[in-house]
Amino acid sequence: MIRAEDDHLWSDSDPDLIIRHTPDGWHLPWTDGHCVPTLDKAQWAGTIAESTTSQLRLTEAAGLCGVPIWQLRRLITLNFTPEISIDSGADTDTDHDTVPREWAADIASRISQLIPKAGTIPDVGLYRAAAELSERLGLTVTTDGVEELVRRGYLHTAGTYEHRQLYSGLDIEVLTDTAIVAAACAEGRLIDANEAASYLDIRQSDWTHLVRAGLVTPIRSQRYWNARYRAADLDALETNHPDIDWDAVRSTAKGRRSLLAGLPTATA
Repeated sequence: MIRAEDDHLWSDSDPDLIIRHTPDGWHLPWTDGHCVPTLDKAQWAGTIAESTTSQLRLTEAAGLCGVPIWQLRRLITLNFTPEISIDSGADTDTDHDTVPREWAADIASRISQLIPKAGTIPDVGLYRAAAELSERLGLTVTTDGVEELVRRGYLHTAGTYEHRQLYSGLDIEVLTDTAIVAAACAEGRLIDANEAASYLDIRQSDWTHLVRAGLVTPIRSQRYWNARYRAADLDALETNHPDIDWDAVRSTAKGRRSLLAGLPTATA
């Protein structure tokens, strides 16, 4: 059993197992200098180190290493650990995977070197991704902006959790260009059909003809059932269709036939 005494923990079955509190946290002596921040994490790590079982559950292996299980899973997925067969899917919330104690001890012995490779941000959901980017970059990052970053290849999806999309914590961590993120938020803003006509400063009847002619295409979004359109696509309409007299369309009086009525209907 792990006992607590002043500034250290010790095992009553292994006199050599001592976990001391330092200014950096609780030092795990079987690691390469790694410390855990709290007493309960240190006690958990000590309990695993004290045990004699030859196989450890993955949560126990992570505890022995003094890292959250997502960091250990990521190291395995990125092949920074000796080859091991586990279910690394993000939707796996069970603890049925087991690993040899020797394997976990090897990882623990160099965990401080491996942590930077795993990153410090777990794969997160849409709203958490927006919040993380906002805090790190000092911008107001929207969920539309996050989805646009994915479309542009700056951010990747990372599986699902409880059927909800996750976004790569590693990508969030290295995404530091505020101009790229700000542009994604502005140009990736999703506008619904009711707002689109006002956004373009045209009448709703004009908008209906643009949709009918296939000149505007909605973007798919997991969050919305009804059609949404990217601001960047709407902004590009005049440039992409210079044959349309947009000033005349906008100046057509209410109740008059739309100048876009003659556009051919798009075929499927």
